[in-house]
Amino acid sequence: MAEDGEEALRKLEQDKLDLILTDLKTPKKDGLELITQIAKTKPEILTILMTGHGTIESALEAMKRGASDYLTKPINLDELVLRIQKVLDEKQRFLSLKGYITQLERANQELKQVEEMKSELVSVASHELRTPLTTVKNVVQLVLKGKAGEISETQANFLTMAEKNINRLTNILNNLLDLSRIESGEIGMKLEELDLRVPIDFVLSSLKPRRMGSRFTSRQKARWISLLSMETAKRSNRS
Repeated sequence: MAEDGEEALRKLEQDKLDLILTDLKTPKKDGLELITQIAKTKPEILTILMTGHGTIESALEAMKRGASDYLTKPINLDELVLRIQKVLDEKQRFLSLKGYITQLERANQELKQVEEMKSELVSVASHELRTPLTTVKNVVQLVLKGKAGEISETQANFLTMAEKNINRLTNILNNLLDLSRIESGEIGMKLEELDLRVPIDFVLSSLKPRRMGSRFTSRQKARWISLLSMETAKRSNRS
């Protein structure tokens, strides 16, 4: 209980309060000044303005300055209790919402950290894998050139296939690095048309030793190209 507005402000510094009821006409500082000061220094405290001189203008001004509610005299006790309960419930909902927002912000921050760790892992792993792949590729090329002695046609075919797969793995690693850079915003994406016959021919040649004598007919090959083209078109439409 305070006799005037200045005393009310002093009590705010001394006591922990949840709600303040103030009259519009109070000595030294009127209710609007008190509400303004509370909104600036103690925004977590709720305020209800009471007055016997209520007008729409004063009510709007009180709400603009931070009042939680507005009552006109004579005060009905039941209505006062309901209004107090209402603003307290609203504060509780606000605190709950604020807690959820804090949790979401924390979760979002953790997701960002995980994303950064993933990008760093992809980058490090790609660099670490490319070095031995380059060494293996160089050795295969030297053997193919006969630097380690003559090789048979069958051996050359297997080594050529190994070289193609090394190149494929290298491209995968480069794509992973590019994807990591795209996600981090270092580079942008450039869309371009792709001739599906090239990857299909490569897949067929890679599977050739495993087919145990079976062969793809021209019709089957054309059907592969058609199906892959349709799938690529669907994905493009989705994006």
